[in-house]
Amino acid sequence: APLLTAAILWLRGGLASALPGSRNGRFDLPGSVVLFTTLFIFIMALSFARVNGWLSAPVLFLFSTSAVLGLIFAWGMKRGRFTIFPRGLTAFSGFKLGASSNLLLTLASFVMWFLFPFYVVDVMGRSGFVLGVLLALMAAANFAGSAISGWLADRIGDRQITFAGAVVTGCGLLLAGTTGGTPTMGAVVFATVVLGFGFGIHQAAVYSLTLRGTPSRHAGASSAALSVSQTIGTVLSIALMTTLLNWQQSANGGSFIEAYRFSYIAAAGIAVLAGAVVFKMPANKT
Repeated sequence: APLLTAAILWLRGGLASALPGSRNGRFDLPGSVVLFTTLFIFIMALSFARVNGWLSAPVLFLFSTSAVLGLIFAWGMKRGRFTIFPRGLTAFSGFKLGASSNLLLTLASFVMWFLFPFYVVDVMGRSGFVLGVLLALMAAANFAGSAISGWLADRIGDRQITFAGAVVTGCGLLLAGTTGGTPTMGAVVFATVVLGFGFGIHQAAVYSLTLRGTPSRHAGASSAALSVSQTIGTVLSIALMTTLLNWQQSANGGSFIEAYRFSYIAAAGIAVLAGAVVFKMPANKT
């Protein structure tokens, strides 16, 4: 609370002033508060849905509240009262496609952070140290994929590399989810590296896709939107994939392996969809 109060006071002061020579006005504090509250309540609804069920009264109330606030924010944008999110930003196809692809791939790949640990420790019987090494390998592959992707995106094209990264990530998810109840360590390592490499390829390319055709005056808003889409994707992943896992466990007599495999196959499909959406609209005209 003290930090939030200090931030609000700061934003109402010198930071709210427009930069010299800028065509934009002061910082839109009311719009930012409405947008933050909308997203916060929506994320809370997703979190509670995982525990209380999607049709429980608190969850329905939170979803309804976030919808009402979202309509208020849209009305404020249309009337020009809220300027925190530039209205012209959505006119650029790269922005819409990049944010959508980023959200979907985060939704798909985040299963590695909350389902994969249970698989390694409970099914494979490995220690926390082994789990840490596997996640470190995934991070290293992510780094390598990002480095290669940035170079390729400038030469081949943002959309093509974004799609390739999503497909490779989907292959990694498929491999990780179908290793079975008695997997070899080599198979698990290979799946983890493939997934991390694909995610790294996608991340570098999707940021390039989103920002390359966006006017420089909207660069900050575009980066913020990508960050928000990734945050929502992580919460959505936990809520949806946990629900899917529990549903499959109930349908398969409590078999974690079958439910785990089904969840990962679904995640792989979402990852491929994250790559397909970037070809939905024509490229920006420059």
